[in-house]
Amino acid sequence: TTHCIPVHGKGYIERFKFDSTIMNIKNVISCKDSVGHIDIINVSSSAQSLTNFTLNDPSGKFTHVDNTGTPIPLPGSVPLNVNESKRFYFKFTPNDNTQDLAIRSYLQYKSSSGDDWMVQLRASSVVPKLYITPLTVFGSIEAGDTKRDTITLENISPVPVRADNISLPPGFVIVSQTKQLPNTLQPRDSIQFVVDFKPTQTQVYDGDVTVNGSDPCPNIVTKGKFTAKAILLKMDSPFSIQNFSYVRPCDCKTRDIPLTNPSHVHDVIIDSLFIDGKNIAGA
Repeated sequence: TTHCIPVHGKGYIERFKFDSTIMNIKNVISCKDSVGHIDIINVSSSAQSLTNFTLNDPSGKFTHVDNTGTPIPLPGSVPLNVNESKRFYFKFTPNDNTQDLAIRSYLQYKSSSGDDWMVQLRASSVVPKLYITPLTVFGSIEAGDTKRDTITLENISPVPVRADNISLPPGFVIVSQTKQLPNTLQPRDSIQFVVDFKPTQTQVYDGDVTVNGSDPCPNIVTKGKFTAKAILLKMDSPFSIQNFSYVRPCDCKTRDIPLTNPSHVHDVIIDSLFIDGKNIAGA
């Protein structure tokens, strides 16, 4: 028994070949630019005339240029004999230091028969980024005391980044670091900083730690935050009430009132001691 299955298809004449299939410019530094090219080859059996060239680029990041990178307008028409090719150059300029980009655009044109053709243009960019520990909490310590912590500076971008300097808010000082600045950090490379909080006055010591870089782009800045407070511990007594209970007029009772210095930093000098006898008969 023979069964027939209907098959439908559509043939077309291959007129053009693209070398490469897609123009792809990868990982351009956000503050720089890069030029790529693509060839349109006439693989048909007859001469072709290419017209109505349009760069469909909503991002505005591509520019048609010559082989030196100089911007030029798209041609009005391009005649191509059999197996002849035309090379187009495009410059990709990210001009965005806030985010990595992935762009897709198209070079559109018409063939001699009036058919629409397009070449896909792709590009991506990377922003040089440094990371610093976003928040370091030193807590509360006495003025004159010291508390130590560690922060990390890391290159979190896929390209080398130069870190020039680090600045700390008042009250903090770098004790040691695993690498000196300036320094070019490779991707995922890092520097650890040992930081001491050394307050001199009783106040809140909140502020930003800032790292500046200058390559491969200028004005690479990353910030973290320090939060800390300096306090003063006052002399104290473990007893809030001293009870003498009932004492006969002719008797005498003695109680000891201990005074403590809770400070681990400062000595306490007692200048005077008195009893407030308000509302106490015979005090």
